[in-house]
Amino acid sequence: MNWNLKTFKEGFFWKMYLLETAFIFLFYFIAKFFVKKIYGIIVLMQELGSELELYGDVSGDTITPGQAEGLTSLVGQLSSHLGQLVTYLIIMGVIIFLIYVAIYSVQWHFIQNKSLKNFKKYFWKFTFLSLFLFLGLVPLFFYVLTTSREFLLGYLFENSFSGFALTRLVIFSFLFLFFVYMILTGYILINKDKFLKAVGKIFSFEKAWLYFILLLVMILSVAVFRIGLGFGGLISYGIAALVIALLAAWYKIFLVENLEIK
Repeated sequence: MNWNLKTFKEGFFWKMYLLETAFIFLFYFIAKFFVKKIYGIIVLMQELGSELELYGDVSGDTITPGQAEGLTSLVGQLSSHLGQLVTYLIIMGVIIFLIYVAIYSVQWHFIQNKSLKNFKKYFWKFTFLSLFLFLGLVPLFFYVLTTSREFLLGYLFENSFSGFALTRLVIFSFLFLFFVYMILTGYILINKDKFLKAVGKIFSFEKAWLYFILLLVMILSVAVFRIGLGFGGLISYGIAALVIALLAAWYKIFLVENLEIK
């Protein structure tokens, strides 16, 4: 398959771009809804935690019935809010995963075959591989965010700079993108090979230069995101998202064109 100028004229690229854009915007609105809910719960838990600290000096011998009742109520509320927090996180993860699989299974199959023929077999292999992606990369992604929050918050929102935080972010980002690249190659390999055989080929890590192209795309995406934040406003965010979707769609097509593992 050769994705040349004819590809653009026939609309294949723009179909892939539309799918990419659809996921980004769906992800944004879904994440925004749940993050708002989760943030509200966290604020309530912090307030309850502050109230709980007032009972720090109370011992079992000196606690009054009223204090015991208040302490029990606080612990019960904290437990309830924690349950809500976990529930929202699980629901958000499941919804995003289902949308990811629905959109990107179609996109990857179409990029490689220009049709949805034999899509069902590819869909199930894609789903299983994506499950490994979510179980492995989502925790790593949040770890990168939490361990690098000093740099992310300072640089993106306060225009400050921390060399140590940047170094830590770079190391974890390299590791994160390495696993992302392996999964992306897997989406290509499962198109022709059986699932286990394709998984085995992922670790051959041939044509490593394609990984560095992914790294370049990620750097450009972060730069576009930073510029969007700089201008501010929903329109700027939307334009940044469209540009990032363009880069992502291009890289996937580029990867399919250039990756061939025998």
